[in-house]
Amino acid sequence: MIIYSSVLKEKDIIRFWKYVEIKEKNECWIWKSGKDKDGYGRFSLNKRTERSHRISYLIKFGIIDSDLLILHICDNASCVNPDHLFQGTFLDNNKDRYTKGRSAIGSSNGSSKISERDALEIRTLYLNEKLSLEKIGKIFGIGQSTVRDIAVGNTWKHLKNYCIQRPHRLGSRNKIDFKTAQEIRNLHNNKYSNKELSILYNLSPRNIRSIINNKIWKEII
Repeated sequence: MIIYSSVLKEKDIIRFWKYVEIKEKNECWIWKSGKDKDGYGRFSLNKRTERSHRISYLIKFGIIDSDLLILHICDNASCVNPDHLFQGTFLDNNKDRYTKGRSAIGSSNGSSKISERDALEIRTLYLNEKLSLEKIGKIFGIGQSTVRDIAVGNTWKHLKNYCIQRPHRLGSRNKIDFKTAQEIRNLHNNKYSNKELSILYNLSPRNIRSIINNKIWKEII
């Protein structure tokens, strides 16, 4: 679904910027009103609460794909400077976290028994792999009702439109470039598992192992 700036009225835009501490063009513009538990600004629009950085992006660029995330180049959740924002997928977001040295695994909620990646895996196992609630629950050590809520989007709602994309089998080193192969090897050296890299780059575990073990891209030192 594509959202156009026509959903915004002039009064909405004026109201929005009242809550922003606007600084220099290259600095973070901080949201001064309410924020969620992750530090993202909250803005009420048409009887719905939206994350403020998404509204900022919509104001500036006039169009937004509601199936995509709006990501920060500054890693500041409360920043709404539109020049610090770009559209991307969930996998883009994970890749951005990895390359900036931040873990993409785990939850900021200390009481959570599972991570975001676990939630995605649960959803994938239930919807794509057709595993039973009982089997999934045993794998992750949680109850069947908890599994069901995750699978249908009653919980972990910010991940509602996403499942883990299963890696495709690749038959040739030509499917990726030198820079990507080097990045995979560097991330592995920084303690990221083959499974995480497989999901992150949409490659089969076999190809990840081949890259890491110098069976392909041998010229990378």
